[in-house]
Amino acid sequence: MVSSLSFSSLFINRFFVMQVTHEDLDAASATSFFAVYDGHGGPAVARYCANHLHTELRTNEEFHNNLGTAVQTTFLRMDEMLRNREAGRELSQYGGGNGQWERYKWKSCFKDIIPCVAMDLSTDHKPHLQAETQRIENAGHEVTRFPQRGGISRVDNGIAISRSTGDVRYKDNANLPPQQQALTAFPDVRTEVITDDTGFLFMACDGIWDCMSSQDVVNFVRVHPSEVFQPVAICEALLDHCLKLPGGKDNMAALLVRFKRPVQPLIQASAAKSGTGTGQSSSRTGGGGSGSNRLSKSSEL
Repeated sequence: MVSSLSFSSLFINRFFVMQVTHEDLDAASATSFFAVYDGHGGPAVARYCANHLHTELRTNEEFHNNLGTAVQTTFLRMDEMLRNREAGRELSQYGGGNGQWERYKWKSCFKDIIPCVAMDLSTDHKPHLQAETQRIENAGHEVTRFPQRGGISRVDNGIAISRSTGDVRYKDNANLPPQQQALTAFPDVRTEVITDDTGFLFMACDGIWDCMSSQDVVNFVRVHPSEVFQPVAICEALLDHCLKLPGGKDNMAALLVRFKRPVQPLIQASAAKSGTGTGQSSSRTGGGGSGSNRLSKSSEL
């Protein structure tokens, strides 16, 4: 576990549909929670998840025993909660709309003299992927492709993602469990060890990944050394850069977490409050849209 960390978030959007969240879930185990939520069709589910997902995760019975299982069951729990009357009252305050758990990229950098290469650790949940298409069709829905629009695929000629929180009309097969619905909130989970060579975590929605590759982002962060630039300044510069690129008109949210050294063994981190965060955030106005989900880690060139 890291001895400490600093983070910053920044988002550009036409409507307030995105939430950026950081929580110290469990000081004793040095567990911190970072998330970017990007709503489509409105801000309601994004705000609801930002308010409740991390607290549900912390109280999950598997939180201390199997964090991956806790994350997966908590995502499914959010869909259950969104169907009850109490959630309906809260959602009405936010103006309605659907939700999507953002796809992330995790970037890390080795020490300053060593080059970094981004390595994606997850796959975007798109309807045209074989496993996603099979699940969608087994649930009684269909996948439509649009070659004239760059090969984009949609479920029932509508939504262009295959996993999300909310979007209950795509989760209507009474004979199937939540994991097998056309759209599911069930996430993929992968574990990575944070070491002294882990430089930073970068999370963003697809407004950024439409403009830049994983390696582009790693390179951009790398030329802004932490000794000179605060995380908020790097996020701000990166979003300004995206707005100048072709396709840079979608909603953009970015969260940058720098891991400070030295990394402490978990047994030491448990004795003190490691994983504490300091950060800044700011916002602007730009385009509108939804987002993308990847993790990345660097390796030595």
